[in-house]
Amino acid sequence: MKTRNPSWLAAALLSATTAFAGSVDNRNNNSVESIRNASHNAAIDGADVSIYNPAGAVRLVDGLHLSVSNQTIAKLTEHRFKASPTAEEKGYRATNTSPVYPTAFATFKKSDWAAFAAFYFPGGGGDLIYKRGSATTFPLQTNLQMQYLNAEANLRSVYYGFLMGGSYAVKPWVSVSLAGRAIYARTDVTVDAGKDFPPKNTSLLLDHMEEARGYTGVFGIDFFHKDLTLAIRYEGVTPLAWEVQKSDLNMDGVIKDASTRDGYIARLRNVLRAPGTDFDRDLPAVLSLGAGYDAMGCLNASLSLNIYFNSDADWDGAESLHNNGMEYSAGLEYSAAKIPLKASISGMYTISGADQHSYFVENPALDSYTIGLGGRYGIGNRFGVSLGWLGNFAIPDKTDLAMFGPGVTADLEKQVQVFAVGFDYRLF
Repeated sequence: MKTRNPSWLAAALLSATTAFAGSVDNRNNNSVESIRNASHNAAIDGADVSIYNPAGAVRLVDGLHLSVSNQTIAKLTEHRFKASPTAEEKGYRATNTSPVYPTAFATFKKSDWAAFAAFYFPGGGGDLIYKRGSATTFPLQTNLQMQYLNAEANLRSVYYGFLMGGSYAVKPWVSVSLAGRAIYARTDVTVDAGKDFPPKNTSLLLDHMEEARGYTGVFGIDFFHKDLTLAIRYEGVTPLAWEVQKSDLNMDGVIKDASTRDGYIARLRNVLRAPGTDFDRDLPAVLSLGAGYDAMGCLNASLSLNIYFNSDADWDGAESLHNNGMEYSAGLEYSAAKIPLKASISGMYTISGADQHSYFVENPALDSYTIGLGGRYGIGNRFGVSLGWLGNFAIPDKTDLAMFGPGVTADLEKQVQVFAVGFDYRLF
C-alpha cells in the first residue's frame, strides 16, 4: 500500500471538479438526455448513445443522428470550522454559476452497424470561486483582512474528451462496440488579493497550472429480447501523467513573518510542485450496467449502475484512501400518444468512494441524492428540442483539517442544480 501524501492543503485547491454525477474524478452528466433521465445506460435512441450505450447504437433508425446540448450549472459549496476549541467558527462559501458546459454527438446508423463520435467531459467539469477565501487560504485571508482585502480562490478543472468508434449487430439479439477516447486535462488554481503586492507586483498570490493527456479504449455489449435491453459498457483506466506548467507564489508582502511564510509555502509545495515536475492522477476505469424495458408502447422503465474503480487508479498513493464509487439510478419515460412529446423523471444515489479522511475541503466528493426530470418535443420527423433539470443534494459530512492540528474538522455541505437544453436532428 502506498503512503499518504502528508499535505492535504494543495490537494484541496486542486479539486475543482463539479461532483454530482460520477465519482471523485469521473463525470457522467454529459447530455441533456442524461440530465432529464439519470438512468441512461440502456438508452437506444439519440446520438448520445455513443458514450452511454455505444453497443445500442445499432437500434437507431438508419441515418445520421446529430445532437448538441448545453448545461448551466449552479453550485453552492460550504464549509465551516474552528481552528481550535476556543476559536470563533469560520465559514466559507462558494456560490457561482457556470453558464457554458457544451457537449456534441454524432452517430451514423446503417443496417447492422453504426459509427459514432463525441465531444464531452469525462472528468473534471467545472470551477469554483471562494470570494472571501477558504480553509486552505486561511493564513492568507487572516493577513489580508487587516487591509480589508480577501484571498479570492479560483479553482478550475476540465477534462476534454474526444471519442470515436463503432458498433455491430452480430445477431438480432446481441451487438458489440469498440471505441477509442483521447483526453486533454487541465487544472488552474489562482488566489487573487485584489491588490498588487511586492516583490512581483501582482495581485495573484498563487498562480498554478498543470495539464495532462491520455488515451483509453471503451468496450460495450448489448443483449435484446423483444422490448428488453440489457447493456454493458467498460471504460478502461486513462493513464494521466500530469506536468506542472507554472506555479508562481507571491506571498512575501502578505505573510511578513518569514518563518510563518516558509512553513505555509512548504506545505503548499508538498503537492503544488514546481514547474516542470510530473505526477500521476489517472482517470479511473468505469463499469456501467443498464436495463431498459418498453411497456404498453408508451412507457420505458430503466435501471442503471455505474462502478468507478478509484482504488485501482494511480493517484500517487491517494488511491489507498478511497473506495470504489457507485451510482444507482432508476428512470421512467412516458411517450404521449397524440403529440410528439416525451416526459421523463429519474432518481439516483451516489456513493463517491471518498470519506472524512480523503475529502477535499473546498469541493468534497460527498455521497448524494439526485432528482432529474424533463422532456423532448419533436418538430416533424427529424428535429427535436429537449429540456432538463437536475438537482443534486449532498449528504452533509465532516473532513479532517490536518493543518490546524489533530482532531480539527470542518463541516461540509454542497448542492448543485443543472438546467440543460439540447437539440437533435436526423439526416437522410
